[in-house]
Amino acid sequence: ATPAVNGPPLRELSSDDCPDFSTSGETVSFSSSGAERRATILIPENNSTPSALVFFFHGLIDSSYSNPTELMSRSLNLQELSNERNAVVVLPESNLWTLMGMEFFLWQLEDGTISEDLVLYDDLRTCAAENLSIDLTKVSSIGFSGGALFNTILISERFRGKP
Repeated sequence: ATPAVNGPPLRELSSDDCPDFSTSGETVSFSSSGAERRATILIPENNSTPSALVFFFHGLIDSSYSNPTELMSRSLNLQELSNERNAVVVLPESNLWTLMGMEFFLWQLEDGTISEDLVLYDDLRTCAAENLSIDLTKVSSIGFSGGALFNTILISERFRGKP
């Protein structure tokens, strides 16, 4: 039986590759839309019931931080949030941009460029549902700065009846 889904139905994986969800706090690599992507996964330590699923999208971060999702996870103590709320917290990593001689991590926000990051969300949501005990009626998404802007795009593209 298909689990109840909050928002759009689960989508097929873009690259038939799920990240490793076995160790909380680790940043894992996997293929999404044919490109190598990374995410930090936080799993509640004592979960006995299906967990909520929370996505956290980081803001613009200088490339001198080699792992922006681990930085956000550690700085905001998101493992504690995961434990307290019985929530799997997924922190996807954006691509690296080079603009005006600077390198930084930022979500694809321009019209016509957002599809790879939307598919990254789809892949991670499907993988979490298939590999962990997730209550898909309890899916939420938050973002910081540029991640909040991407979150707005995500909600308009995935939760407003669009394909």
